[in-house]
Amino acid sequence: MVQCRVNKLSDWINEKNKFDGVSMVRLVYNGQAHDYTRWKFSGQNIFFFHDDMKVGHILWTTEDINIIDETHIVINEGHDKYSIGLELFYGGAILP
Repeated sequence: MVQCRVNKLSDWINEKNKFDGVSMVRLVYNGQAHDYTRWKFSGQNIFFFHDDMKVGHILWTTEDINIIDETHIVINEGHDKYSIGLELFYGGAILP
């Protein structure tokens, strides 16, 4: 099911608390995937941190997006310089 609705990343995040329950975020661009389990919202930015807590990527929440489904969006689709795929993974606790 593909939705072609376009809005801002900030609207999508706020719409239904999209990051509630997210255990990992995968950023895909330039033929590479980058997985993050730590991020912080600050103003109009999302900072993604590597395991050593160094900033790996920063996204502006003011960017246009195309919503693919509940867990996949494309940021700046069609912009050759920086189209970015964003995939959310939801997880829970592993019990012994």
